[in-house]
Amino acid sequence: MELLVDILKTLAAVLVALGGVEGGKFLYTRKATRRAANSSAKMEEWNVAEKIQARYSSMLEDKNDKIEKLHTQIGELNGRVLGLTAEKHELQLDNKLLHMQKCEKRSCVDRKPPSDY
Repeated sequence: MELLVDILKTLAAVLVALGGVEGGKFLYTRKATRRAANSSAKMEEWNVAEKIQARYSSMLEDKNDKIEKLHTQIGELNGRVLGLTAEKHELQLDNKLLHMQKCEKRSCVDRKPPSDY
């Protein structure tokens, strides 16, 4: 009987040393509490990551719009350059033709070079 009393006293002393009933609750629920804290921390991290992703997504969309506008401008300028180049070549050909048809004499009766035109 004395042994049982000693064991109960020892258990009571250990229980009191651990914080009594609240210590027992803590030891029993510490994993669940840790899981709840971890899940709330993960949710906070997830929310922050979603905000960052949304911000970068909007920034990327803005950049893509700017790039699309620049590509449109480049296309317009390339078309303009192509048109001007074609016009330049036509003018060069007309100039060559005029040089070939140029009359070296003032009176065109004896035209030099003779023209079949």
